[in-house]
Amino acid sequence: MDFRRSGQLDDRRRRVLRDELSSEPDIDTEGTSSVKKTLRAYSEAVLEDRQPRITELIPVRPFLVTMTILVALTGIAALETLYIQLETNSWGNAAQPIAQSFAALDLASRGNVGAWYGACLLALGSAAALVILSVRCHRVDDYSGRYRVWLWTAAALLWGSLDCASGIHHAIGAGMALLAGQPQLADLCWMAVYLLVFGALAVRLGIETWHSLSAFSALAIAAVLYLVAGMAALGLWTITSQLVSTVIVSSVTLVAHVAVIATLALYARHVCLDAAGKLPLRLRAKDGKKKKKSKPKLSVVRTDDAEEESADKQESPKPAVAPAATSASKEAKASISKATLNSPKPTMQSSGSKPGPLASKLSVSSAPKDDEEDDDEESEDYDSDEQMSKSERRRLKKLARREQMRRAA
Repeated sequence: MDFRRSGQLDDRRRRVLRDELSSEPDIDTEGTSSVKKTLRAYSEAVLEDRQPRITELIPVRPFLVTMTILVALTGIAALETLYIQLETNSWGNAAQPIAQSFAALDLASRGNVGAWYGACLLALGSAAALVILSVRCHRVDDYSGRYRVWLWTAAALLWGSLDCASGIHHAIGAGMALLAGQPQLADLCWMAVYLLVFGALAVRLGIETWHSLSAFSALAIAAVLYLVAGMAALGLWTITSQLVSTVIVSSVTLVAHVAVIATLALYARHVCLDAAGKLPLRLRAKDGKKKKKSKPKLSVVRTDDAEEESADKQESPKPAVAPAATSASKEAKASISKATLNSPKPTMQSSGSKPGPLASKLSVSSAPKDDEEDDDEESEDYDSDEQMSKSERRRLKKLARREQMRRAA
């Protein structure tokens, strides 16, 4: 009985172990599958192929471009209005304790809101230049790599953004003036450097944006406004009122920044439309000029007398050697014709007689000489014919015909 009990227990233990062994792989697979099949924290819309491209941020519609420019100009108007209100009211007076709280709105001070607004505009322009570069570098016919100008443009606009925020151009001008030994020429020094560097870049951008008339016009406006602001900084024209002078200089500078943004936005739109094939392709001729249509070679037939008269009118006066050459050629031809007429005819040899070896050699050797002489005569006649006019050639032809008629008679 005890043996049976132990046997039943053993069977039960075996079944339990068998069940445990069979259930362990299922647990492992469930654990591994739960690790592999983790839940996504974001939807599939976050995938790269479903994200908007950076070129989609460019305002392609004219309405969006216009609204962008108007919003930027509205910001300038708001800043100028706040500054005018600050200066005209009593709480903007420096003697008032509350005036220090509005120091950021003072456009005449360094590091004001207007300077930071211009810095943000130029930083946005630098990003737009990089976007244009990413599209422009794929143009097929740009073999010389003219698209690299946009890389320099992005760097220049980034430097301009830093300068607007910090006013580093004053430090550059002061350092150059101290090195030159003329501290009073600080403004002139930094202005000359900026005009040289940014002026050359502006000329190159003008060549690049020439195909987009709107972008080229905006660039020209920006260049003119920057020149006016530079003249004001040098003191070439002054205004007695400090308020009016500050408003004009700051407004001109900020509007110039907006014109740069407009240039980049308009040319970015042009590049995107050109890349999408929505603009007509500019075909360039190989020679740079259009080929002229060939005129038909048919002309009205004229009589010999009319041709001779027109030839005599058109021909220029020849030197005195030409008539002598023509008379010499006529005499040579006449002598040749007489010699051929007066030359004795060859006699027929007897059927039994054969030419000797010497005669055969002479005839063989004389044949190529005669051919060479004939070729020389033909070349001389051709050269003389080239020197003669059309009327003289016709007269020679008439004489040759008469000579042939005489021979036939």
